[in-house]
Amino acid sequence: GELIKLRGVDFGNGAKKFSITAASTGTCKITLRIDSQNGPVIGEAVIANTGNVEKYKAFSTKVSNASGVHDLYLCFSDNMGDTRLDWWQFK
Repeated sequence: GELIKLRGVDFGNGAKKFSITAASTGTCKITLRIDSQNGPVIGEAVIANTGNVEKYKAFSTKVSNASGVHDLYLCFSDNMGDTRLDWWQFK
């Protein structure tokens, strides 16, 4: 049930890919939603076990139907173990 809300994200003419670096002792699913925490899903990324919370790796997913300015919600679910995020970006 945890989430991160980013207000007024400008996807421009359209984002196609979401990339994130994270470290995890388990797994975690990040569902990318726009406009509200129950809004349309634009992508889902799964963070896999990296061995420990100091060992960061890159993960990515395709993004669809993300253009213009929207509030972005990174909704976390199916958490097992500890997960730390470093950075993320859209392309």
